[in-house]
Amino acid sequence: MKKFAKILCLILGFGFILGGCASISNISNSKQELIYNGNSAVMIDGYLFYANAFSDSSAFEKDSDYTSAAKISYLARLNTNVDLEAESKDYSPKNIQTISQEVVGYSGNLMFALGDYIYYTTPNKIKGVDEEGTAGNYFNYTSIYRSKLNGENKKRIYTTNGEVLQIEVLKYDGKYYIVMLAGNRLIKVQIGSSVSSSVIAENVLSVALPETYQENAVGSTLDWNGTIYYTTATVDEDNPNVSGNDVNKISISGGEATTIVSGEDITFIERERDVVFYTKDSSTYMADLSTDDSANSFRNAKLLFAGTALSVYAMATEERVVGYIFYNDSGKLLYAYTNNGKVLSGDISVSSEGTPISTFNLLFVTGRTLYVSTTTSIYSVDLSKIFNGTDGVKTADATEIVTMTAIYDGFLYAYDGKYIYYYAQLEKLDSEERETEEETDENYYLYRTKISKGDAVPDYELLGKAKLASRQS
Repeated sequence: MKKFAKILCLILGFGFILGGCASISNISNSKQELIYNGNSAVMIDGYLFYANAFSDSSAFEKDSDYTSAAKISYLARLNTNVDLEAESKDYSPKNIQTISQEVVGYSGNLMFALGDYIYYTTPNKIKGVDEEGTAGNYFNYTSIYRSKLNGENKKRIYTTNGEVLQIEVLKYDGKYYIVMLAGNRLIKVQIGSSVSSSVIAENVLSVALPETYQENAVGSTLDWNGTIYYTTATVDEDNPNVSGNDVNKISISGGEATTIVSGEDITFIERERDVVFYTKDSSTYMADLSTDDSANSFRNAKLLFAGTALSVYAMATEERVVGYIFYNDSGKLLYAYTNNGKVLSGDISVSSEGTPISTFNLLFVTGRTLYVSTTTSIYSVDLSKIFNGTDGVKTADATEIVTMTAIYDGFLYAYDGKYIYYYAQLEKLDSEERETEEETDENYYLYRTKISKGDAVPDYELLGKAKLASRQS
């Protein structure tokens, strides 16, 4: 039977290979723990799995849009243990392998490895129905796939029928879960040797989930209390005029939900470990639920910011959280931390060599260092002097890591402790490298830049396979 299957693969060719016959050698994952490096790439023992290029899935209207995008935004693999064999930093390396011909490079991507499987999300390409039962194409919904590390045994393990608003990968009591808020449904997908899924709650308005563990980010942790907190609209059959939200909790292991607070104007915006952040009465509060997740913790919550905070990040050492940074609803970066029981806060002004950087995307945090991008540069930003016992406006120094003509203006990245991976357009070749006038290629391909560069290290390297044959080594 095995010999017959191999013969079929040779006869039927590439189309059958996608169905389960692999032409790529398999590898083993030496790590037992979850590997998450960010949303654009995963490094497994020197093999980089990545989305080759970025596609704007919000513009998909028909099946052919997905099919066309999949030709450049597919899941690729590259062995970085050996020389990349690239003609130069501006040429795609040799030996790029295709793992899955799905659209993986898009703004909603999640990618990670667990054991000998790679997991990744794609825009939903299956015609279906929305939460109201209306049929159609819903590319803004999400499908989750997994396969062996050579692309074998590819399987779609879940497809949402609502847009994913938040998604994380969590470990508790030795088990792993993908947990997401899709539309108004809170869903968990247990993964590992087998896969199962269930809807935790419906009619959910907001949820507080811990961040996915990232080994190379200082302060990232797998520790949390195993409880998911979410809000639903308060319903009182005896008093139809009642308003507000209920705060509910449920164990990720299962069981019934319990209401903690009822009839309050609470909306969750973020969670760091077991500290939850929420808005109430147009202000942002933080409640520590690590030892007590009763209504009492919400009554004793600290005011973080007299306004709406967004995208809260913890600044942490290996031992403790020293403070938080966040955006306000005007896009300004602020800090907050507790000193002698009082919350101190203020604006953060970021500058590089005396020049202010007013607009940037925060890619990721490790310890008290931010890595941010603009449309032309990536910087590291040192916040070690921000949490010094005073408040008010403080200046943080940014150090430029790489500069290019056009870097993707969004939040796609990966970080393996050595390299930052990001998307950018092809740089123009100088006259000595260019034999003839080059065609235009405005796609954003994956690049990498090394954080600590020596004299022999290039400032960037193209990793994606360019559409232009003239840019392929």
